[in-house]
Amino acid sequence: MQSLLPSIGRSTGIADNLIVSISCLSALLSIFAAPFWSQKVTIHGEKRVALLGVAGVVLAMSGTGLVIIVGTRYDWSPLAILIALILARALYGVLGLASQPAVQTYVGCRTPLERRTSAMALFASMWGLGSILGPAVAPFLVGDELGLAGPFFTFATIALITGLLVWRVVPDISPISAPAAKGSSVRELFDRTTAPFILYGAITGIVSASANQTVGFVVIDQLHIAPAAAAVAIGMMMTVGAIATLVAQWGLVNLLNLRPRQLMRWGALIGMGGSLLQATAIDSYPLMMIGFGIASLGFGMTRPGFIAGASLAVPSERQAEAAGGTSAVGAFGLVIGPVAALTLYQWDRQLPFLLGGVLMAAMALYAFASPRLHSYGKGHEPLIVSPELEVGR
Repeated sequence: MQSLLPSIGRSTGIADNLIVSISCLSALLSIFAAPFWSQKVTIHGEKRVALLGVAGVVLAMSGTGLVIIVGTRYDWSPLAILIALILARALYGVLGLASQPAVQTYVGCRTPLERRTSAMALFASMWGLGSILGPAVAPFLVGDELGLAGPFFTFATIALITGLLVWRVVPDISPISAPAAKGSSVRELFDRTTAPFILYGAITGIVSASANQTVGFVVIDQLHIAPAAAAVAIGMMMTVGAIATLVAQWGLVNLLNLRPRQLMRWGALIGMGGSLLQATAIDSYPLMMIGFGIASLGFGMTRPGFIAGASLAVPSERQAEAAGGTSAVGAFGLVIGPVAALTLYQWDRQLPFLLGGVLMAAMALYAFASPRLHSYGKGHEPLIVSPELEVGR
């Protein structure tokens, strides 16, 4: 939705700072839903909760595509289209996010400690890659028949196929039976153990979500072309970000043998540099693309850093709690990031990126100075992202 919302908003007459609010309710619901589903994992097992999450993705994507078709063909008012899109997207916040804590708990609880870091880094890299590869691919799926709704039906079909594969292939393992195993409430996300990682993930998530959402409007305003035509140019920008994310998570992590605290430090510094370059390149599409790529490189390092760090900070019986926390904080950035960024963008087009640079600089200092972030991950093997993940059965 990040790459399509600018075109959808400009095509339907919905204001820029309102069109990005579509994801806000979904993200707000996710903050409470992620801990809830992490609790259900310990009761019903990872596979069942993951399948429920896939079902939520199918419903949310199909509903969004249907609203776009019906709303545009029957001349709904911009307000009616906005409300319908918000409700359709809310299905993802309530149900769709269930798969993330389910899969993360599976990996965390059934991976030996000596392989935990590499396993959690692989999980984080897949989730982070999906969040930027989707926006990169979506504009190229816009067709003549379904228009801007085409990508949503395509991804709903992919999710349905994924659900069938999970149902048929993944073994139906019994729920976690450790006496101390439990999920997490919103209050428990901020205990002394995981709080440093939650705080870091929240701030970097805000900056990442703001950059990913704002750059589409920048492209439309830079190139002065129709919103539908701008979708491809936005997709090219997102593709650069996806490549940079791959370089970070499948290249640099392996090459430099980075641990969680190192990923959080250098990822924040690189993200700061990319954000500031975007601020200076507000009128240049090529330079903006370079800045977005550099920022994506940094964001691609920060997410595996705080997710793997949080997992290593707690024992196996608390993996569901850590999964609920990192899943919720991933959604937190979408609650305030895009709307705040687009509001700043309407005042001054450089402001969102300047603020992003300042916040990433603050997180870099925090990652270097925090003793709690320093202590976690020591004594563990480096973060090696491998295409193969072996987990205990």
